[in-house]
Amino acid sequence: LLVTWFGGEPLLATGVIESLSGRLASLAKGRGAEYRASIVTNGYLLSAEVAELLGRCRVSSAQVTLDGVGPAHDATRRLAGGGPTFERILENISRPGLPFEIVLRQNVHAGNLDEVERLGDLLRQVAARSGNRITHAPQLVFDYAGIRRCESPVDVLERSSAADLLLGSRRLPGGLRPIPCGAGNLWEVAVDSEGRLHKCWESVDKPQLSFGNARDWDPSDPVYSASDPDNLTRYINEAVPQRHEECVECPWLPLCAGGCPNSRLSGQEGRACLPYKDKPEDYVLARWRLQQLQD
Repeated sequence: LLVTWFGGEPLLATGVIESLSGRLASLAKGRGAEYRASIVTNGYLLSAEVAELLGRCRVSSAQVTLDGVGPAHDATRRLAGGGPTFERILENISRPGLPFEIVLRQNVHAGNLDEVERLGDLLRQVAARSGNRITHAPQLVFDYAGIRRCESPVDVLERSSAADLLLGSRRLPGGLRPIPCGAGNLWEVAVDSEGRLHKCWESVDKPQLSFGNARDWDPSDPVYSASDPDNLTRYINEAVPQRHEECVECPWLPLCAGGCPNSRLSGQEGRACLPYKDKPEDYVLARWRLQQLQD
């Protein structure tokens, strides 16, 4: 049983995390299963006391976001009242002895491209001084509905620019190896604060897309115990790339891992494709360069 605490901001509800962690770990143990946990947090409330609590709750990994150094981060990730957050988050992840790994996400957009190297250098220094395990994980920002709803919208990357970044840089991990989305797995679900179940955590604010409730759903009979089985199965039956002629004829399948099922179902077909889709020769050369470095 792998649980990821997310939100909103999950550190606003540490009591819930503590209570449910004990119950879930006990249930898993009673069924002979391993229990593991991670958390997605902005890191602002990650005090020493909260870090210790998360360690007791068997959280082994925390994704924290910094979008640059100082003002570059504060320009898009500030407090509701407008205050900065960078220094406090940096202090929290710099505290020695954190009981979990920090996966430091950086949302890379057209306005902070020069921050990738700068932030990476800073994080290496922080890891060396603190002894904490910190992984720098830049993620490219494309156009999608969530960005357009943001209070501080950013200039998203053009696909050609994103392709050049991925193919030319070793600092964008995973960019050449897409990871299949868990929405295609019947037993990977997102649970909202009311216990409603969803196949994608980008839809937890849309009750009409829920397929059931944690009180009633039976994982041993996932389809027939769902109150709205169509919302469960469409991520498996309708979002698969094999149902789309363009995908079937594309030489990138299955290397592309099918892209984002949620984007495909919501009509954002372009977001489901690799940014370097039209640059196969450049991809082969990039893979060759990485192989030479590994050898």
